[in-house]
Amino acid sequence: MDVENEIVFWSIVAMCLAGLIVARVRLGTVPRGWAAVWGAILVVAVAGRLAASATTVYAAGLAWLVLVAAPTALANLGGRLLMRRRYAAARRAFRLVALLHPADGFREVPAAVTAMEMAHAGDLAGAAAALERVRHAESALASTALCMLYALEQRWDDLVAWAAAHPTAVARDHDLLIFVLRALGETGDVAGLVDRYERERRRIELLGPSVRRDTSRLVLFAFGGRPDVVDRVLSSGFSSAPSDQNRFWQATARWAAGDVEAARGAFAELLPVVDLANAVAIRRRLSLIEPAPAPLDERRRAFLDAEAVRLEQESRFTGSVSLFSRQARVCRAMIAINAATFALQTLSGSVADGARIHDAGALCSECVGRGEWWRLASSTCLHWNTVHLVMNLLGLGVFGPAAEAGLGAARFLAVYAVSGIGSMATVAAAAWLRGEPQLCVGASGAVMGVIGATAAMMLRGWACERAAAAWSRGLSMVGFVVWQAAIDALVPQFSFTGHLAGAVIGLVAALVLGDRLRR
Repeated sequence: MDVENEIVFWSIVAMCLAGLIVARVRLGTVPRGWAAVWGAILVVAVAGRLAASATTVYAAGLAWLVLVAAPTALANLGGRLLMRRRYAAARRAFRLVALLHPADGFREVPAAVTAMEMAHAGDLAGAAAALERVRHAESALASTALCMLYALEQRWDDLVAWAAAHPTAVARDHDLLIFVLRALGETGDVAGLVDRYERERRRIELLGPSVRRDTSRLVLFAFGGRPDVVDRVLSSGFSSAPSDQNRFWQATARWAAGDVEAARGAFAELLPVVDLANAVAIRRRLSLIEPAPAPLDERRRAFLDAEAVRLEQESRFTGSVSLFSRQARVCRAMIAINAATFALQTLSGSVADGARIHDAGALCSECVGRGEWWRLASSTCLHWNTVHLVMNLLGLGVFGPAAEAGLGAARFLAVYAVSGIGSMATVAAAAWLRGEPQLCVGASGAVMGVIGATAAMMLRGWACERAAAAWSRGLSMVGFVVWQAAIDALVPQFSFTGHLAGAVIGLVAALVLGDRLRR
């Protein structure tokens, strides 16, 4: 198989294994439906490679796109649509998910969405009947439907009792844990809520950026009486949620903080504008608003303080940055330069043609030795073929924006340039030492430099603040470098020397130049 097929094959293997590992770490188990899909795709890909059938390998890649990437993206879209109360669109998204991935409870999700729509429209009886049908189905969603029913009917004591009787179900399902956390707050057991969150904190953090994790934090800080932190959680994780829902949680936080009059006024303002289901929740809150909740003891307040610091550190060290934001202007420029250069290569016929790529400015160790030093820079803008270009631009688009935001535009450009040129110089030097001529192109050394620079910023964050978010992201950067080294070993056309050199140069450059992530 040629290099493109090798890249596709090992990418499929990496994505399927990563899916299995991430599911096991985050959920504690691998859902049977997803395990079957990932396993089947792996079998097809391996069979294709053993048979040297590029068609079979590409079929496995297509299966991954259709059976893994598409339903995952649609499920995330459905969750965002639900947050915005766009029920019809969310239902269509989840129906497509159920069509592509009928296992693991997805077939019943549209019915649950219908129940939520009924509740929003004021048909609480119809919503309860719909949830009753789901909870009696043989589905992974049955327990969630029961908890949704308890929440709809404000039967929080019953929910707490059910959770106590079914600890295994709660331990298996993160959605159930969220219901339990809220039920503890709603029944006035804020100390129990804090203690439960503390026991489950690792499990919640493993969810990574998600509505589930943000909702768990929202419940903790709202009933914990931390309105300042609630505002941060809402602005980062729930910016697209309806304003009345966010105002409900802000008022809850003020009430839990002891500001009863402000909370009463906020709830009273909300009551005329919310739907019937939320109106029931607000009336219940108003009936219990006096007296203010008893303050937490010092240990639990210290835990909330530590979680607030963790949240602030996370926003600095692992906050997502869009490629289209003002903080990623240099990153976009580098992507545009590489794409434009490849377009010129295509027009001139210097794609996948060694002689023409050499003439266009590729790194040639012998030429550099004769004084053509400009090739160290020009070679970083050239690519062998479309697959090579797309891989590097994807890497730059994924890792670049956050790195530029952390370093600043000037330092990011310096790291990118130094890493790209330095990696090419290292490749040339290694070729001289081996006495073997080397032809090399690509921005991968610069991209690896960006990854190394990100690791450096995380290292500094851990060293200075002991920030768990920085440590976690730093480990992920190291893991990516290790993964790239493994791919380099499996695909001889890849430059292990150039990739490793780029990562190390980027790391050192960022440590020397500094960053903007420190408080």
